[in-house]
Amino acid sequence: MERIRITSISPGTCVKQTIFSATGQKLLNAGVTVTQRHIDAIVRASGAIVYMAESLADLQESGVLESGPAAGAAASSSASSESETAAASAATTTASSTPPRPNRRALVVNQAMADALVADLHQRMRRMDLRIKSSSRHAKGNQGEALDPARLERLRKESVDHIRGIFACLETGTEIAHDELDVIVTNLLKCLDDCPTQFTQLALFDHPIDDYMSDHAFKGAVLAMAVAAQMNWSEENVRLAGVCGLVYDVGMLLVSNRIRTGAGQLTDTDRQLVRRHPSLGVALLQLIRPLDSLVQLATLQHHERENGTGYPQGLSGSAICDLARVLGVVDTFGAATEKRRYRESKLPYTAMEEMLQGTSRQSFWPAAARALVQAAGLFPVGSFVELSDGRAARVVSANPRQLDRPIVEPMAGSSACLIDLAQLEKKQLSVLKPIPKPRASFRAA
Repeated sequence: MERIRITSISPGTCVKQTIFSATGQKLLNAGVTVTQRHIDAIVRASGAIVYMAESLADLQESGVLESGPAAGAAASSSASSESETAAASAATTTASSTPPRPNRRALVVNQAMADALVADLHQRMRRMDLRIKSSSRHAKGNQGEALDPARLERLRKESVDHIRGIFACLETGTEIAHDELDVIVTNLLKCLDDCPTQFTQLALFDHPIDDYMSDHAFKGAVLAMAVAAQMNWSEENVRLAGVCGLVYDVGMLLVSNRIRTGAGQLTDTDRQLVRRHPSLGVALLQLIRPLDSLVQLATLQHHERENGTGYPQGLSGSAICDLARVLGVVDTFGAATEKRRYRESKLPYTAMEEMLQGTSRQSFWPAAARALVQAAGLFPVGSFVELSDGRAARVVSANPRQLDRPIVEPMAGSSACLIDLAQLEKKQLSVLKPIPKPRASFRAA
């Protein structure tokens, strides 16, 4: 461990060890080539004195930081309320000692360094291929077989718990191995291959209003992978889409729970902070090693829109990477189906309809919007409908060639378990309208 002045490092120097602030905030990863923008941002945010070390443990052993979760100042109001349990969750996710929880100064460092990191990302972007080509990948599942609901719920719970631990580590500045994300994506990929036409129902499970970030990330991964597979991306790129879906909104971890859930009326300052979350996300993603630069770029660009009305840069069309264009569709549909304190969740059909309307206004990439509809259905898998004979039913599978004719499971007490509406004449049976989730139960598939 070495205490130095950041101004003593010449621009163009590749740092051999990680650079930390006096509060334990990671400023630069080992292996980064320092620029003048880095130096200026660090001086503004944390002063000239920094520490070069292999890990936070080195700072603790040297007496720069106290060890354990008590080190550092209390989290500021800018930090999420989820930080209250972050130290315990982080300890169960990694073997390293729990680092200090972020304090007000550390959060300022995140924003200041985000600007420099984003500038570096823009430089690297010139060498990136922003387009993802289709491949010959084909799903292996049987469209007619229903996935076991217990298996789906178990997969969702285990994945969300895992994501919660990862987010706790990020909030406390703990490094995460990319393998932690791979575990989740691999399990989802197996489920997607087993039954691609029913996979998206994983995105429609209920979740708590006040602690929704982990569920939101899980939903993002499910939908991004479903869209990528529908667009015939390679398995490698379907995995990449899943990783992007898990982490694209991590910048919101640095936004207070009050703002995230809409518990109070937002001020102009609140709105400005929300609009910074893509760049804050890029800063947090430095804790995941190794991580593809395209994931960072997709995180930065996921609120950009095809017609140039998005943020943070107002990019349009092909200036946005394909992964971010997929995330724009996924995030819009996913958020609309999530309940907030200030509004009820929308019916999946209504959310899909609004997303398609946005596509007609050239807000979203048509190819990604079309793929989401084909993957989830016009009446999304996992949602509920009223049939023309008056029965309520759950949509269990999409028919990509006949989007208004899904496979449905009528309520318990009906004479049939599964009905493929595509096999019937419309005058025999059809979907009348979408409905909220009924209270009555369904037969086991």
